[in-house]
Amino acid sequence: MEHPRTGTGHPEPLVKGNDVTYSRRIKGKDRLIYDIDDERKIVEILSIEGHYKDK
Repeated sequence: MEHPRTGTGHPEPLVKGNDVTYSRRIKGKDRLIYDIDDERKIVEILSIEGHYKDK
């Protein structure tokens, strides 16, 4: 991932106006959910698959 807010997988904030928690498509219904800490330059992975749980 070149930058956590841009690139493939259509990254988007999970909550409107929240610039911390993002979702990015991996494949099909699977998503990568992650928090971005700009101050410490850290991306923390919260969830990797099953975001939609067969919906």
